[in-house]
Amino acid sequence: MSLSEKRILLVDDNAAIHEDFKHILSPAAKDKDTETRFLEEELFGEKSIPQGIDASDDAVKYIIDDAHQGEEAVAMVDEAVREGRPYALAFMDVRMPPGIDGIQTIQQIWQKHAHIEMVICTAYSDYSWDQIMEKFGRTDHLMFIKKPFDAIAVKQIALSLTTKWDLDKKNREHQIELEKEVEYRTDELKKMVEHLSELKARAEADTLAKSMFLSNVSHEIRTPLNGIMGMTELLLDTELDEDQKNYTDAIKKSGDSLAAMVNDVLDYPKLEADKTPISHIDFDIRTAVEDVAELMSIRAQEKGLELAALFHAGVPEILVGDPERIRQILLNLTGNAIKFTEKGEVFIQVSLDPHGTAAGDKQIKLLFEVSDTGIGIAPQVKAKIFQSFEQADELISRQFGGTGLGLAISKKLVELMGGEIDVESEPESGSTFRFTALLDRADEIEPRKISPEKNLYGARILVLSDNPTSRKVLSLYTTHWGGNCFEAETLEQAIEVLHTSADSGASYDVTIVDYKGGDLERYVATAQEIHTYQKLINIPLVCLTAKARRGDAQFLQNHGYRGYLTKPIKQSHLYNALALLKGLLKNPQPTSEKSLITKHLAEELCNNRLYALIVDDNIVNRKILTLVLEKQGIRCDVAHNGREAVDAAAEKQYDILFMDCRMPVMDGYEATQLIRQSEKGTAVPIIAVTAAKSREEREKCIVAGMNEFISKPFKASEIVKIIAHLVEKQS
Repeated sequence: MSLSEKRILLVDDNAAIHEDFKHILSPAAKDKDTETRFLEEELFGEKSIPQGIDASDDAVKYIIDDAHQGEEAVAMVDEAVREGRPYALAFMDVRMPPGIDGIQTIQQIWQKHAHIEMVICTAYSDYSWDQIMEKFGRTDHLMFIKKPFDAIAVKQIALSLTTKWDLDKKNREHQIELEKEVEYRTDELKKMVEHLSELKARAEADTLAKSMFLSNVSHEIRTPLNGIMGMTELLLDTELDEDQKNYTDAIKKSGDSLAAMVNDVLDYPKLEADKTPISHIDFDIRTAVEDVAELMSIRAQEKGLELAALFHAGVPEILVGDPERIRQILLNLTGNAIKFTEKGEVFIQVSLDPHGTAAGDKQIKLLFEVSDTGIGIAPQVKAKIFQSFEQADELISRQFGGTGLGLAISKKLVELMGGEIDVESEPESGSTFRFTALLDRADEIEPRKISPEKNLYGARILVLSDNPTSRKVLSLYTTHWGGNCFEAETLEQAIEVLHTSADSGASYDVTIVDYKGGDLERYVATAQEIHTYQKLINIPLVCLTAKARRGDAQFLQNHGYRGYLTKPIKQSHLYNALALLKGLLKNPQPTSEKSLITKHLAEELCNNRLYALIVDDNIVNRKILTLVLEKQGIRCDVAHNGREAVDAAAEKQYDILFMDCRMPVMDGYEATQLIRQSEKGTAVPIIAVTAAKSREEREKCIVAGMNEFISKPFKASEIVKIIAHLVEKQS
C-alpha cells in the first residue's frame, strides 16, 4: 500500500455515520468548493505533508471499509492483516448494541494489533475519560472526538494519523531490520569470541610449552656455561704466563658476555607476557646496592675506572620490595656505564625522591642514579634506547656488543615497581640514568636486621683523595656518623692541615688515603712524607684502593698503614675500620695494636673451618664448588644426587649444603624436604644451586626448605659472599 492509499475502518451501528465519513474523506471533485480548498491549504500546507504527498484529496486516497458491530470489526482487522493490507486507522463508535461496545472492541483489536490508530467517535459514552485511560493506559495511538464532529477536524485527524501510522510502520520495519542485523552481528561476534577463546587456549598451551622449553634450555645452557666460567675464574687465580693469562681472560670476558645475553633473551619473553611477578619481602637496601657495586668492581678495575656508591641521608635500611629486581636493574645500568666508559668513574647514588615521599606515607619512592664519564648518547637516539633490540647505533653495537634488551628489560621492571626511568646525556660528556621505585616501609623489623647505630662523635678524620667523588662519599658518611671530616685534594694540603691541627692539640684520629689508579708507590710515598714529621708519626693511615692485588695489604702495612680497604667501599667496612682505629669497637680477632685493619673475610672463614656437602650430578660443577670452598679453608664432601645427600646428612653434621635442584634418582627439592624432616637440632643452611632464575623457581626452593639461592653460571665471589653471610649470622 503506497503512501497515497490509506485503509480506514469505520465502526458504527448507524449507517448514516458511515456515509458522512465517506463524504468528508472521499468527496467528488465537483463538491470541492473554494472555501474548502483554502481551508485545507491553511490547515495542512505543503510543508507539513510527507514528500510525494500533496494536501489535496486527489493525492491522498482513502480506502474506507464499514463495520457495524464490534465483532465484525475485529474480524475485518484480522483479515486485513492476513492479506497484508492492514488498516491504518479506525473510527470507533462506543455504543453499538448488541454485542461488544467500542471500548471492548478496541481492547480485542489491540491485543493482537497494537499499532493501529484509534479514534473514538461518540455523542455519549458509558465511560468517563479517566475510565478509558485506566483501561488503555497511556498511549499515543488513541484520540477522542465528540459527535457531531467537524468535517475539517475529521480530515485533519485522518491525514495526521494515517501519516503517523505510515511512519510508525516504517520505523518498526527499520527496527526489525536493525534487530536482524544486531542478531547477525551478535552471532558473528559469538563465533569470533569462540574462535578467540580457542586461540587463547592454544596460545596459553603454547606459552606453557614455551615456558617449559625455556626452563629446560636455561638449565642446559647455564650448566655448561657455569663450568666454563667457573673453571676460567679458577684458572685466572693460578700462576700463568702473560699469553696464558690473556687467552684465559678472553675466555672469561666471552663467557660473561654470553651469560648476560642468555639472561636477557630468557628473561625478555616473560616480561613481554607480563609473567614477571614482583616480590614484597623485607630486605636491606644498602646490602642490595653495595652487592651490585662489589660485583661490578672487578670489571671497573680491569678498565682502570673508579666505582663508588653513595647513600644519601634519610634512606631507611630495611624496606619491603623486590631486591633481586633492583639488583638486576642496577647491574644492567652499572654494567652499561662501565662498558661505555674508557676513563674516569661510575657513580651510584641512592636517595629519597623529594617528589614522591612524605614522612607519614606507608610507601616511599627511592631515586637511583648511575652516572658515568663515558661516551654519552646523542639526542636523536636517546628516545629509542629503552626500546627492545635498540642500541645507540650500529657502530656502537658492533664495537661494544649486547642484545639491545637490557634497557628495555630494565624499563619494564621499573614500571612493575611503580617507577619511571630516563636518561640525561650528551655525546662525549657521560650519561646519568635515573630510575625510581615505590617501596613499602617495613612495619615490624626483627632486631637482628637493624644495624647498631653508627657513632663517630668527636672523631676527626682527614680524607686525602684526588677523586672528588670519593671525597664526597667519605665526607658524607663520616659526617653523618657524627665525625668531623676535612677533605684534602693534595698531599701538601693534607700535611698542612695535619700540622696545624697537631699544633693546636686537636690532632686527627685517622687519615684515609685514596688515589686514582691505585699506584702502590704513591701510597708508600705519601706514608713516608707524613711520617717524616714527628708530630704526625702516630696518626693512623688507611689505604683505600680500587686495585686490590695479592700481597699489597702486607706491603702497605710494612710501610706504615694501619688499615687496608678496597673500593667500592661499603658503609659497614668503613665504619668498622674507623671505629676500630678510634677505639670505639673491640677487635673481634685477638691481634696486637699494630695489626692491619681489613674486612677479615678470609681469616674468619679459615678460623671457622666449616664443613660443606656439595650435591650435584655434574662433575664440573662439583669440582668448581669444591675448589672455591677449599681455597677458603672449608672441608668438602660430595654427593651425586639427592638420595646420596640425604644419607650423607644423616651420618654427618654439615655446616652448609650446596644443593643442585635438578638431579637424577632424587632431585634437590625432595632431598631438602627429607633432610628437614629428619633434623632434630639446628637446621643446616641449604643453598639452592640451579640454572633456573625465575621467581617461581625461587619460591619453589623456599617452600622446599632451602635458605639461599644461587643461579648458574655463578662466580666464586658469589659463593664467598654466601659463606660470609652465613658466618656473620652464626657469630
